[in-house]
Amino acid sequence: MNGNRRSKLITFMISFALCGLLSTGCGDNGVQNGEDAGISQDSGDGDGDIDGDIDGDGDADGDAEREVAAIGVLDQPPEEVEAGATLHVSFELLGDDNQRVEEEGVEVTASLNRHQFADGESQRTATTDSSGVALFELVFGGVDTGLALTASSDHPSLSGESVTTSFFRVVAGDVSANTSTISGTDSLADGESEAEITIVLLDAYDNPIDGEIPEFTASGSGNQYGDCSETDSEGISTCTMTSTSSGSQTLEITEPVAVVGDSITFLEACDDEGPFGGGRGSVLSPYLICSVEHLNLLAEEDQYLSDSFRVVRDIDLGDVANFEMIGSNQVGFDGYFDGGGHIIRNLTIEDDDAELYETYGLFRRLSSGGVITDLILENVDVSAVREYTGVPAGFMGGVVGSNAGEISGVHVSGELQGRYTGGIAGGNGGLIVDSSSETETSGSSSTGGLVGRNAGEIATSFSFGNTTGGGLVGQNLDNSKIVDSYSTATSGAAGLVVRNYGEIFRSYSSGNVVADSDTGRGLLITNMSPADWIEDSYWDKDTTGQESSAGGEPLTTAEFAEEDNFEGWDFESIWVIDTAPDGEVRPILRWQQ
Repeated sequence: MNGNRRSKLITFMISFALCGLLSTGCGDNGVQNGEDAGISQDSGDGDGDIDGDIDGDGDADGDAEREVAAIGVLDQPPEEVEAGATLHVSFELLGDDNQRVEEEGVEVTASLNRHQFADGESQRTATTDSSGVALFELVFGGVDTGLALTASSDHPSLSGESVTTSFFRVVAGDVSANTSTISGTDSLADGESEAEITIVLLDAYDNPIDGEIPEFTASGSGNQYGDCSETDSEGISTCTMTSTSSGSQTLEITEPVAVVGDSITFLEACDDEGPFGGGRGSVLSPYLICSVEHLNLLAEEDQYLSDSFRVVRDIDLGDVANFEMIGSNQVGFDGYFDGGGHIIRNLTIEDDDAELYETYGLFRRLSSGGVITDLILENVDVSAVREYTGVPAGFMGGVVGSNAGEISGVHVSGELQGRYTGGIAGGNGGLIVDSSSETETSGSSSTGGLVGRNAGEIATSFSFGNTTGGGLVGQNLDNSKIVDSYSTATSGAAGLVVRNYGEIFRSYSSGNVVADSDTGRGLLITNMSPADWIEDSYWDKDTTGQESSAGGEPLTTAEFAEEDNFEGWDFESIWVIDTAPDGEVRPILRWQQ
């Protein structure tokens, strides 16, 4: 009982005794009725007790209600908390006697002295339950030491009052597959040169995991793995490996978690003893193309046009102002050129004095026995115009001006301008299969995203980008064929083919056709071949912006997402419904995956 209440009670007792001795009433202003003392007389229940509010807070049940005076820590945090684990800390309301006050609904705010909780905040608020306890469930993200929580409240009795927990630290959690990484450097496939591998082990909150010795593998054969170091304070472990197998290999952490990471390339060793980087020019021992100089040599010397080659390095032609091109208008490449999946970048060919039917591309011509495969041309810039008139001229392609051989697994990006222009070939009289182009193509005659003028066969190939002609092909001539192919390119004349005289099977277009509706159509411009030469082919009437076509059937974008709408199509081995280059769900070629 505090001092105020004790003095009032004593005053009341003295006054009560005097009133009895004098046998006089103490009146309304006296202490007989106990109003000044904050109590009332016995209500007549015969128990002799003095009923009423004895603590001055208006409570008439005779029990003292204790006031909230402070906040206390009920459950201290442990010394060490794991990142990502839930920490339970509770605070309680206390009275003057340091005992809990069971008051419900009081807001308590817990503030972290530094760093943050896992969600980036540094404060939490909880409300006391019926027992006067505020429970906090906290998750920490960043590793740190010297952390503490301070609790305060805006309760009127707690102004300026706070309490701080004991200090604790947050340590890293378990290794996470979502944040840990593995990467490496390219090396030579000689079984001796080491590729340096870097593994970074982190928990789910990007905290480094130290003291771990990870393990890893790489795809492919002929690999030998060196030991990995123990991860340091930044979670980094360094390792090495060698390989006798050339090509790209995908790295994967196997311990302490499974993480698929980057790919590295083991390159075939090149030497300077022969005309190229190695090999004898045969199918079993092809010449190795390792540098710009090797490509230039092939372009300069016709004696190698029937030999076999394999590219073993990515090659940048950015410093070559105007590439000489391989072969000539009269003599085409008749050998085997394996790109090895490598990239030839920044091919530039310009001719401002072109003949009408000249050929332009990395290769001018590919003869009937010639093969180009597994090659990527990135950022090509090829153009030819006639002197004085400035009219585009020539057969213009990124890979080859004119093709009579076989092109497979080839992919081209960049910009091309000629007379008969295509991203891969200006003219095709051979086979183009499993290939694609992402190009800007323009021409003065037959122009397409993939091929300008097709007199051969195009199969399982596609185009996207922009073209002034047909999305895939400018002209599809007599006895020519387009099979299982498509275009999502924006076109200036037709979604797939401008003029068709050949056959089109199981193909489609979905790119916007910007031609006037009187001349442009979704799939074809003119019906130069009977309709039954175009089978099981479609166009997207929503995205092409066209309502009619000289061939094929219209589908909506939604209908393009359903296999059942494509009659006769092979969705087991050729096609699959997935996201196409235009961002819509529709058929794409399985090899794209």
